[in-house]
Amino acid sequence: MEVDKSKQIVSQIQDSLDELQVNISLTNKYRYELSTLKKQQSSLLKKEDSFYTVNNDLVKENATISRLLNKQTDVISALKEEKAQLNSNLEKGALVFANSFEATAFFIKKSGDIIKTQRADKTNLFKVNFVLAENPLALHQEKEIFVQIIDPDNNVVADKGAIEFGNSSLIYSYKTNVFYNKKALNISVDVESNQTLKACRYFITIFDGNRQLGSTQIILH
Repeated sequence: MEVDKSKQIVSQIQDSLDELQVNISLTNKYRYELSTLKKQQSSLLKKEDSFYTVNNDLVKENATISRLLNKQTDVISALKEEKAQLNSNLEKGALVFANSFEATAFFIKKSGDIIKTQRADKTNLFKVNFVLAENPLALHQEKEIFVQIIDPDNNVVADKGAIEFGNSSLIYSYKTNVFYNKKALNISVDVESNQTLKACRYFITIFDGNRQLGSTQIILH
């Protein structure tokens, strides 16, 4: 009886030893896995720190690039304004101006003779003289010159119709084309009128296209 009991105890101890052996093996396995996980965690933390550092560097670099781009944008904007101003100055410098405006009234007789007059009822011809000034910066070009003669009531003498310039228009009394070669150019135009004129002051304006070059006036009695 005692022997059987001893065998039973031995068997239980053996089972316990076997179970302990299994637990030790599992413990070692878990310890190894835990160690591996810790190493991986450490590696990930190091990578995270590295990513954080890189990210901070990128943020700083992006801020620097943004500042440089803003400065570059300001420089480009300033250069555009300067270019526009230079172009404007060049255009202004290339403009052609006129001077020495003079208007004279004449009476053309049936015989063809032309007589200077100051009488409104006799005038049927206005001779208008002026000079396009020299400008070395201007272009060699053909210019369309318009002459407009109006009375104090804004009635156009010798109305030849209107010409459109964008949103504006010009009613003119005479039109001629001249070739300008940067040198002073004397221009004389004859504006004939078949209407009966009244005694008053007449205003004569010269245009280069839609740009006013200057004006003069004449009084008829």
